[in-house]
Amino acid sequence: MRIVHISDCYLPRMGGIETQVSGLVEYQKSKGHEVFVLTLTPGDKNAGIIRLPFKLPANLLWHPRGKSLAIDQLSQLKPDVVHLHFGAASPFAWQGLRAVTKLGLPNVATIHSIWGKFASGIYGRSRRSWKASTIISSVSEVSSKIVSATLNREVSVVPNGIDVDFWRTATKFEQPQMQIVSATRFASRKRIRPQLAAIESVVKVLKESSPHFTIAGNGPDFEKIKTLISKKNLSKYVTLTGRLNKNELRDLYAKSDIFLQMSVLEAFGIAACDGVSEFVQNSSTGYLEENDAEIVARILQLNANRESLKNLKSQSKNQPPIQTWDHAGTLVEALYQRSIEHA
Repeated sequence: MRIVHISDCYLPRMGGIETQVSGLVEYQKSKGHEVFVLTLTPGDKNAGIIRLPFKLPANLLWHPRGKSLAIDQLSQLKPDVVHLHFGAASPFAWQGLRAVTKLGLPNVATIHSIWGKFASGIYGRSRRSWKASTIISSVSEVSSKIVSATLNREVSVVPNGIDVDFWRTATKFEQPQMQIVSATRFASRKRIRPQLAAIESVVKVLKESSPHFTIAGNGPDFEKIKTLISKKNLSKYVTLTGRLNKNELRDLYAKSDIFLQMSVLEAFGIAACDGVSEFVQNSSTGYLEENDAEIVARILQLNANRESLKNLKSQSKNQPPIQTWDHAGTLVEALYQRSIEHA
């Protein structure tokens, strides 16, 4: 099958959508498909990656001729199906949707984020542009319900894929001090400031016996968070690693006891699973807390009861997530077949 993905963002830029699209591309290639990507993200020239950048301030991704460029490329590539990838704001994916509609190509649109009021309002006003021939999916039950209500359409759930074997190959070892890790984009919606406030509460109680917190990632708020850590005198307890590649992140996880995620608007927590409620079994493989105070209390409880933490880690290891690439890839291909049949 000849597949074209259209995504505003792609590698080498790092984020949830970039990680998932690139992972899906590699999986599909391994299954013998011919796969291409149309993206606005600048970067190295790679086979099958067609970059259409337009220079704007602050690395914004937008192209005034996005629709016409997409039409030109799709007319040349003649794909069997086009897979469009949407976040909260994805102007090129939107232009791509108009392009495939004009060309009459089978297409699938995946929504990778939680649409808030603003995004829902914009997409809702354009619901007529989502033709019946477009098969729509989202990456979690929570997101799919919002998208379905916004567009008044059936929305399939296709979870993100992860390579379970890859993440399990790192050598794990215990450390005397409990290690808590987060991997996130340094942006306000990821709630890193409230996370620092929670860390501060833990340190006030435990002082020298406090866990060590490592936060991996980068983003627009990185320097502000770095300064805030210093102002709060938390440098001894918090390490910022900056952006890590996949291998480095795996090694960091291997040294850690707990993964902490405090953002509340996640379509599917890629970093945590690599949809939280859809793979965390409360009290068995993790904990789903109602608020920040409960997170602080849970950290204090697990720090005091290492046997409980050990049991939690053992159960997590024995209950691997079902969201493998084979599982996700099979569901995606089923959507492709539906699209081709309905075109």
